Amino acid sequence: MHFDSKYKVRAIAGEYIVVDQGRSKVDMTQIISLNSSANLLWEQLSGKEFTAEQAIQVLTDHYDITREQAAADVEKFLTSMRNCHILHD
Repeated sequence: MHFDSKYKVRAIAGEYIVVDQGRSKVDMTQIISLNSSANLLWEQLSGKEFTAEQAIQVLTDHYDITREQAAADVEKFLTSMRNCHILHD
């Protein structure tokens, strides 16, 4: 799977915001904001093909959490990104 390359993350006012590079106007009613762990996943995995297992490994490498917690967090993140049409399988 991979993130759609037209989307980028920008730090704006202390928030990590996903922006569509292909649009000249921003719809402020549909902002996608990432928390620090979601931003870490984006930074580590964007620009390449990756698996859910690789995403889980990113979280367990950077945070003191169990694999089960990382797997649950990754599943929620990937589902959100798919629902926003940012992640492609």
